Order: sequence, then C-alpha cells, then structure tokens
Amino acid sequence: LAPLACLDVFATIAVNAGLMYVSGSMYQLSGATCIVFVSAFRILLRIGKPFEKHNYLGVALISLSFGLSSGAAMVLSDAGGPDDGGDVATGLALCMLGNLFFALQVVWEEIMMTDDGSEPPTPPLVLVGVQGCWGVCIILALCPLVARLPGSDVGGCLENLADTLAMFASPDNSMLRLLAVAFVVSIGCSTAAGSLVTYLLDGVWRSILNTLRPVALWATNLSIYYLFSEGEYGEHWTTASWFQLVGMLGMLCGIYIY
Repeated sequence: LAPLACLDVFATIAVNAGLMYVSGSMYQLSGATCIVFVSAFRILLRIGKPFEKHNYLGVALISLSFGLSSGAAMVLSDAGGPDDGGDVATGLALCMLGNLFFALQVVWEEIMMTDDGSEPPTPPLVLVGVQGCWGVCIILALCPLVARLPGSDVGGCLENLADTLAMFASPDNSMLRLLAVAFVVSIGCSTAAGSLVTYLLDGVWRSILNTLRPVALWATNLSIYYLFSEGEYGEHWTTASWFQLVGMLGMLCGIYIY
C-alpha cells in the first residue's frame, strides 16, 4: 500500500501547488479531469463492466464543460482579469497532474477491493488506515529534504518543520489547532467515504461525486466575499464566472447522462 500513499502525496502536492494560481472553485472544477482519467484507465485495464454509449457521452460532455471553463479563465485573464493567463494555465496544469495521480490511486484501490478470486479483497477502511500510516511516514521522510530546499519559510527554506510545530504549540494559536484537527477529521471522513463509494460502486462514481463539490464551494466563497467579509476574503464574480457557471451546469448534465 506504500505506492498508493505515494500517489496520494504526489496528488496532494500537485493540486495544492495549483491552488496558488487558480481560484478555489476553478481548482474544484478541474476535478472533472479525474473522471476522464479514471474512465480511460478502467477501459484500458478492462476493469468492471464495459462502457455503454451514454457513459461515453457523459464523460465527453464533462470534458467539454471543463474545457469551456478553463479556456475562458485563461483567455479572460489574458484580457486583463485579476490573474495572469500564464499563471492560470500553470495552475490548471498542476491540478490536472494531481488528478492524474489521484485517478491512478482510485483505480488501484478499486482493483485491490475487488474480489477476483485470486486473493481476498482489501476492506475499504483497512485500505484507508494503512495508506494514512504510510502517508505520515512518507511526509516525515520528506521533511529533511524540504528543509534544505530554498524557499520563503523561516530560515530561507521551503518548509521549516520546527517553525510549524512552534506555531502549532503557541498558546496564542488555539484557532490554528482547532482548524488543524477539524481538517484532519474532515479529510479522514471524506477519504473513508470515498473508499466505500469505490467499493460499493466503482472508481468513476467516486470521481463523479467529487465533482459535485464545486457547487457548494463556489456558493460558500461567494457568500464569504459578499456577505461576511466585505470583500476581504472569498471569491468575487467576474466575466469568467459566467463561463464557469455554464461549464458547471454542463458537468452536472454530463453526470446525469452518465
């Protein structure tokens, strides 16, 4: 299960790096590419039942919808939007790379949880737990490396673990500890639920259900910007948002067709 944990780590690094260049809703919309990757891997590896015409049509519509949203974001950024078009392209490319790693992880998990008669399937929660343990070990092993790479953290390095632990232990940072615990619990529940979806349905359905998150995230970001933070936080409505809305509706239609 160590390779699965590595794929999870690589996917997380790539999509979080991409998040530095694109908005949160655009980052979530990029998850549509994961559906395409998972579908392609399942077809190539002949996993599960063969695709039917409506499955191909649904995946194609999801792909076109994401292309519309991402293309509009890059073109309108070049035309004087809040972000540079090249940065948006870089962010989307990193998000797509992360989704490729995630798709490999999902398909691999599906294979391990499938009873093919050769060996007993791995229970979903065991899969999640062992992957999490391996993930902790991998991150701890990477800490000395990132501490020596140049960056903007304390000491001029990419990531200073000692400074992170000091901030976490500070009496003034109780909110930071609360958010960290909430984040770990939410990610744990989300990962466990995702593995159960893969086990009970298949990897494509897990990817499809993940694409429903942009609806809630976008609504939350817009509410934070216009209602709760007076424009300091969240995400504001731009010309590209109209194309993003059309792309999101197209993806929902693609999910329904699939």
